[in-house]
Amino acid sequence: DSLGTYLVTGEARTTAGCRTSVSTEIQVQPGREALVATVDSVCVGEPVLLKSQSIGVSSCAWVLSDGTRYTGCSAEHIFAEAGLKRSRLIVTSSIGCRDSIDQPIFVRTTPIAGFDLDVIASCTPALIRLTNQSQLENSISWTLPDGSSNAAEEVVFTQPEAGTFPVRLLASRDDICFAETTREFTAFA
Repeated sequence: DSLGTYLVTGEARTTAGCRTSVSTEIQVQPGREALVATVDSVCVGEPVLLKSQSIGVSSCAWVLSDGTRYTGCSAEHIFAEAGLKRSRLIVTSSIGCRDSIDQPIFVRTTPIAGFDLDVIASCTPALIRLTNQSQLENSISWTLPDGSSNAAEEVVFTQPEAGTFPVRLLASRDDICFAETTREFTAFA
C-alpha cells in the first residue's frame, strides 16, 4: 500500500539442498486514474468532444460502442444513430499501469426540416402557402419575409411587394436538437 522503493529477495533450493537467492529493487508508484470530461448528450450528426482529464498518463485510447477506436487523450466523434451509447477511456502510465472508465452518452434524435411552398397567386399582392413536411420534430418556427415568425403547421400569407424573398423553417426536437431549411419565392408586380 505504501509508495517507495523496496528490496525484494527470492530464494530457491534444489532437492540436494543447494540454495541460491536473487535480490532486486522494485519501485511502487502511484496508480493513474482515468478521468473523463462529462458529456450529457449530443444530437445525431453533431460532433461530441471526448476529453480525458487524467493527470500523469503517457497515453490514452478511446473505444466507442459503435466500434470506433481513437488514440490520444482527446477525440471528436459523430454518432450516426440515436440512443444510449458508451465511450470507454483507457489510460496508461509511463510504466504500464492501466485504468479505464466508461461514460454513457445519450445521442438525441435530430429532426429533418422540410416544407412545401405553394405560390397560390404570384402577382402582388402574392398569396403564399407554407406547409410543414418536417420529420422527427415536435416544434417548428417559420421566419417570414417581413421578419415575423409563426409556429403553425400551415401558414398562408400575402407578400405586398415584388421581388424574390426567403422563407426559413426551423424544426426542433425537444428544443435541444435543431434542423433548418430555407426556400425562396418570387412575387411579380
